[in-house]
Amino acid sequence: MAHRGKTGLAMARHEVSSDQVGSLPDPRFWTAIEDDSIFSEISCPSTGVLAWPAIRQDVIRALIGDRYYAGSWLARPGPGRIRRVLASGLRAALTNARSGRKRSDVVLVTSGAGLIDRGGRMFNRYADHFVAQLGLASWTLEALAEDRWPTLPRSNDRLSFEADHRLWLLLAGSLGSRPRHRAMATELVDRAAALGRDRLGWDLGESRRNTFIALGARRLAAYPARARHAEGVIRSVRPRLAIVEEGCYGHMAVFNSVARASGVRVAEFQHGMVTSAHDAYSVAPRLEASDSYRSTLPDVFLSYGDWWNQQFGLAAVERKTIGNPHRTEALGDWAPVPDRHTVVVLGDGVDTETTLAFAARLAEALPTGLRVAFRPHPLERSYLSRQAAVPVDLDLAGDLYESLSGAVAVVGEASTALFEAVGLVDRIFAWDTPKSRFYLGNHPFEVVWEPEQIAEAMRLASRSSSELHVDDVWAPDWRARFARFVDGPQGS
Repeated sequence: MAHRGKTGLAMARHEVSSDQVGSLPDPRFWTAIEDDSIFSEISCPSTGVLAWPAIRQDVIRALIGDRYYAGSWLARPGPGRIRRVLASGLRAALTNARSGRKRSDVVLVTSGAGLIDRGGRMFNRYADHFVAQLGLASWTLEALAEDRWPTLPRSNDRLSFEADHRLWLLLAGSLGSRPRHRAMATELVDRAAALGRDRLGWDLGESRRNTFIALGARRLAAYPARARHAEGVIRSVRPRLAIVEEGCYGHMAVFNSVARASGVRVAEFQHGMVTSAHDAYSVAPRLEASDSYRSTLPDVFLSYGDWWNQQFGLAAVERKTIGNPHRTEALGDWAPVPDRHTVVVLGDGVDTETTLAFAARLAEALPTGLRVAFRPHPLERSYLSRQAAVPVDLDLAGDLYESLSGAVAVVGEASTALFEAVGLVDRIFAWDTPKSRFYLGNHPFEVVWEPEQIAEAMRLASRSSSELHVDDVWAPDWRARFARFVDGPQGS
C-alpha cells in the first residue's frame, strides 16, 4: 500500500554538517536529574512500591527530547480513545470471564504491539514463539495495541486480555487520586526539575511540570489496583516464572515488586534496541544501588545476543543471551527478491515529519531505478493513516523481513531495524545527527548526514556495511538457549 502527496515538511534541527561527525555525547547525561536520595525514599504508602517509577520516564524523556528530538516524545492519541478503552475493556471482561486463567508454570505479560497476521491468525511476534515452546506450561496476559481489538482469531488460545484491567486502572487513577498522591508527585517532579536546572541548565517548564504531576498522581493512585491485579494473576496462574515485555519500564514496577515478593522470578525479553542511552536501562548509580529501586526491576534480561549485553546499563539485572526467536523463525525461508531496488527509510516513532522530509529529499537525489519507501515505527502507523498526504511511498508490510527482502539499502537514525538488516542488506546507513550519535554511539554502519551522500554512495559498488558479526548481535539456536533458561533452577 502506498500513499503519495506533497507537503511542506522542514528538516527542523536535525541537519548536521560534516565537521560535527565523530563527536559522541555522554549517553547517560540525564541521570544527573535523579542522582539524589529522594528518588529512592518516597514510596506508595498502600503498596510500599517506590513512587519514582510512576513518573520517571516522562520526566527523563522530556529532557532527552529537548536535547535530541525535533518533535514531542509524547504519544499521539488517536480520535475516539476513550470510546475504544471502554469498548475493549468490556469486551475483554466478557472474553476473560469465559476463558479464565489456567494454572501454568510460566506467565507471559506482553503488549499487542507485536501482533502480525500469520496464515489468517494473529501471532504475537514478541511472545508467541516462547508460547509455542512452552505449550500448556504457559499462560499469556496481553494488552491491546492502541486499545483496538484484534481483527483476526489468535494462534495462541491460552491467553487473557488486559484491556479490562487497563479500564479499571484508568478509573482507579482518575477517581482515586488524592492530595497525598499529588503531594508525592509534586515533590518528585519539582526535585528532578531543580536538579535539571542546577546541573544541566535545563528548564522543565510550568506546563510540563503540571502535566507530569497530574500523571504521577493518577498513576500512584492506581498502584493499589495494579498490586491487586498482580496478586490475582499470581494466585490464579501460580507461576514460578514470569516472562515480561518492558520489565525495566516504570509501568512494570508494581508487577515486578509483587512477583518478586511472591517468589516468582521475573525475566524481561528484549523486544527492541537497547543501548547505554536507553532511559529504561540506565539509571543514576545512587538509585540503582537502592533496594527499593531494585525491587521494581526484573531479575533477568533475556537478550538477543552477546553484543547487546555489553550495551545494557543496569548492573542489578542479570543478563542471559537467548537470541531473537522471531528473526530466526522469519528467516527460515527468507530470501532476497531478485533485482532489489528499494531504499528503506526507517521511522523511529517520534520525529515523523523530519524523517519524511529526509526521505523526500533522498527520493529526489537517488539514481534512476531506485525508489524510497518510508517504513513507519509501530507508534507512527495510526498517525500516518490519518494524514491526507505523505511525500514518499509508505512501507506498511506487517513483517520487517518482508521489507528487507526487497531492500538494497536501509537508512535510519535510531532504529533497531538497522541491526536487523545486518547480514541481510548490502548497505546500512546511519543518518548522523545528534540524536543518532546519542542513541547509537560507536555503531558499525556507514555514516551519512545528507540524503545526497546516500545517493552518491549508491552509485558506487556495493559493499558490506557492517563490521558486526551476525551471531554476536543475533545469537543462534534460540530454542536450546531458551529451554536451558526455563528448565534451569528457578528459570536461571
